[in-house]
Amino acid sequence: VVLWGGGPPAEIILIGADIILAAMGILDSKTTAYEGLGQDSIVALALLFPIAAAIDETGVLEVVLSRMLGTPSNLATAMIRLMACVSLLSALLSNTAVVAAMIPAIVSWARRINISPGLMLMPLSFGAQLGGSCTLIGSSHCLIAKAKTHSIYGDPPMGMFDTTLIGVLLCVVLTGACIMFSCLLPKQQNSDAGKKSFDEVGGDRFVVCTVVSEHSVLMGKTIQETGIERLPGIYTVVREKDPDEGLQVGEEVWVRCTGEGLVNLRQVRGFELVNTAELLLLGTHRRRRRLYEATVHTDAPLLTKAVTAEHMRNEYGACIITVRRPGQRAPVHWRHAGSEELKAGDIVVFEADRDYTDTLLWSRSFALVRELPNSSPPRTGTPADRPRAIFVCAGMALLVGVVGLKDIPHEWNYLHEMVSLDVGAGVFVLLLLLTRAITPETMFASMKPGVLLTIAGAFGLGKALESMGVAAFIAEKVMSVAGTMGRLGAYSSVYLIAVGLSMFINNSAAIVLVAPMLDTMRKLDGVVIQGKYLTMVLVFAAGSCFTTPLGYQTNMMVMKDGGYKFGDFIKFGGPLQLVHAVLCIGMCMLAERLAERAP
Repeated sequence: VVLWGGGPPAEIILIGADIILAAMGILDSKTTAYEGLGQDSIVALALLFPIAAAIDETGVLEVVLSRMLGTPSNLATAMIRLMACVSLLSALLSNTAVVAAMIPAIVSWARRINISPGLMLMPLSFGAQLGGSCTLIGSSHCLIAKAKTHSIYGDPPMGMFDTTLIGVLLCVVLTGACIMFSCLLPKQQNSDAGKKSFDEVGGDRFVVCTVVSEHSVLMGKTIQETGIERLPGIYTVVREKDPDEGLQVGEEVWVRCTGEGLVNLRQVRGFELVNTAELLLLGTHRRRRRLYEATVHTDAPLLTKAVTAEHMRNEYGACIITVRRPGQRAPVHWRHAGSEELKAGDIVVFEADRDYTDTLLWSRSFALVRELPNSSPPRTGTPADRPRAIFVCAGMALLVGVVGLKDIPHEWNYLHEMVSLDVGAGVFVLLLLLTRAITPETMFASMKPGVLLTIAGAFGLGKALESMGVAAFIAEKVMSVAGTMGRLGAYSSVYLIAVGLSMFINNSAAIVLVAPMLDTMRKLDGVVIQGKYLTMVLVFAAGSCFTTPLGYQTNMMVMKDGGYKFGDFIKFGGPLQLVHAVLCIGMCMLAERLAERAP
């Protein structure tokens, strides 16, 4: 009830409940109360977070999106490509990370193809949820289901691709349902009315010169098709050629923007700053560098000598990217160090090493120094980045393959029962650290303690419900009503309870609470349902929350950009949830029947 009503974070509530139950003697403080913290599934999930961060840093995800989405001519084609892309990526990577990376790209892409982002973002979230249930590593709730249902699942235990076949079929049918019910989604008007023209903006913005990089995914696209004009903080984009012509390698594009707009511009793969060569002089420690906006002091030592890239690097640990001069109508076109004269009162944007910003020279030279949020430079574009990207992606593919082979019993498979997910992920993370693909700071920052503690806390609460007989009591009461319907009643009960809980609490926590009920619910009069297929229903139901934004964090992530209200999820997601329920229950029952008839 406390979880449903909001208030403190879920991890505080669940861990607090475990502590109270341990103090009351219901849970053993030395074993069951905190056993969730030592579960191999929790360890595996914690290690998958830095792996996902390393993949995101490579920029491969954005390149894949550009290639897969293309420029469809109608809504149905666009939605098919979107659902296929997000489902595939979510089956292999954290679906939350995939959605976070895809939201800005999908908004820009939707506007480029003249489709309201509101028609795309809710299907994006739903596709990520469907794809996350297709493999063991797609979402944390699959790992938790494996850990909590091992006693009834059967032999062999839940494997990497056990849910893939039914999961893919659900993705295909739900894609069609999304197209069918797209008329229920809210439509936004694509409008550039809020954008100011070049002359209207005045001289109070930065002007940044960018160049279309070699092998850019933007080659051949017009400025409008790139979508950069719609990025927050960017006001106008100017090029010398006809705006309707496609971009060419080496072509210069001038962008007028705020400091935050510059941060967003640098995240667009395919553009690089015109003074990239000067930025490379800062060295390889990009994680220590940020963008800073500062005002030049009247008596700054910087004004007494010529500004060169070497001087800025050696004395300030910085490189000037752009300059603006308050009160001057004409913009400052800064191409490289020394191309324009610096004056007192100029506002400068640097890329600088954090270790230099607290020095005496900085304090004498600049006032009102402000670090721009999330402005760490992208780790792409240097000679070392390509081998790192290949290593990270190949390592992830190898991890998926090795862990997948672990669950295939066959005489030719020497990896059977050899490498578990937590061990494989641990080895890969160690290799990433040794090769400096990630740093310890990045590793710990990418882990989500709130998510891990929520799941660990739910383990203890689930044990308490099981030991007190609450889980069995609920299962018996549910089955007393649904049991008259036989197998259909059992499958439907699992689905409804899991979906009902996941509407309001974390889906991993929902699985922990429902899993102890399965053993009771699968025992009918004279018949015992195979635990494997009830577990699959649990996985698909808990991992697919379409009717409320509260149950799955990707739903909350798309609300703002999609312009959704709470009722929009009920309006569009309700019919999808019904289709999903019928298909999920039906296919799992059919799979059980086929398994029983198999020799």
